[in-house]
Amino acid sequence: MLDYNLVSSLATYRMPEPEDIPQLVDMVERFHAETRTGLHVGQPEVLATLKELNQHRRSGSWFVFEMGEEVVGYCLIANRWDNGLGGAVLHVDELYVMPGRRGRGIAADFLGLLAKVAPGDAAAIRFELPAANRRAQGLLRRLGYGESTERAMSLPLRGT
Repeated sequence: MLDYNLVSSLATYRMPEPEDIPQLVDMVERFHAETRTGLHVGQPEVLATLKELNQHRRSGSWFVFEMGEEVVGYCLIANRWDNGLGGAVLHVDELYVMPGRRGRGIAADFLGLLAKVAPGDAAAIRFELPAANRRAQGLLRRLGYGESTERAMSLPLRGT
């Protein structure tokens, strides 16, 4: 759905290149360790996700965050249609900024650009966050995101 680069004065947000894979895998592993998802997500999962997104562009987007020549984070977005909202929901599945680059406005910058360039059929941008992640909740509130009245529940269909 979003398959083009976003550029601001702070950073470039672009599609992953093959040479990004090792660092992307490292950041994905860090994301899951820091957020305590209990999932082991490594190279096979990252490659499968990239393949899915390349073959089915409307499924979502993966952005690499780059400052100068340095990769400093990423965002994985999964798209789905919402009947009640009457449009596509851009579900931020993962958003990660390297520890040494946090607090510099990179996530806010990206999310602001995402809201501006969202496809015409997009009705919302949605996050699911661990309740303990107060820092991310504060950022999202400052950006105008509100609490959802919905509670997500899931049934695993495969072993993890």
